[in-house]
Amino acid sequence: MMPAVKDIVGNSDGTICDVAGRVFPPAIVIERGEPLDEWALRIEPDFPTILTVLCHILARLQQLHSVGIAHRDIKPGNVLWRPKHHSWTLIDFGCAAEIGACSTIII
Repeated sequence: MMPAVKDIVGNSDGTICDVAGRVFPPAIVIERGEPLDEWALRIEPDFPTILTVLCHILARLQQLHSVGIAHRDIKPGNVLWRPKHHSWTLIDFGCAAEIGACSTIII
């Protein structure tokens, strides 16, 4: 069984709900934040800022992969900036799968 995603990518601000006691899947997570694409339009980040954000996103993915989980749906709308926590987080694990449990991993 996959570990609780919230234990890997970080807890939200107390707004996570576990459905029927199951940790993965499904889970309903209410995450407050600004999607990466909206943030980028608002901020118009310079190149060093873009690299910093990319490093944060890659670190989250590495955490997932290190415990055998592939997100499989990385896109700007699934990456949130959480200003309250000054951090980036991944959302929407509906397509996630255990690495090795699926025959194909789409990169």
